[in-house]
Amino acid sequence: SWTQFELGNGESIKVKILQSARCSSDEKLLPGQLRVLQQQKLFVGTKDNSICLLKIQVEGKRPMLVEDFLRGFRGVLLAAQ
Repeated sequence: SWTQFELGNGESIKVKILQSARCSSDEKLLPGQLRVLQQQKLFVGTKDNSICLLKIQVEGKRPMLVEDFLRGFRGVLLAAQ
């Protein structure tokens, strides 16, 4: 399913989550809150815990690993809707 990532500049991008996993994170994130760690991991808060996104597809782009997305992304991720 497609979701939107809110960016720091007031814009958003459509993203399809292709693969995710439960991750152990000491940080408690609010539902929809995004957190990037070490430019390699992307966590999303859910109702009960956080998940780690592993593979995504930005609208109009090919599927990619989150590490590759973060390496090429130049902006601020705020939240997922």
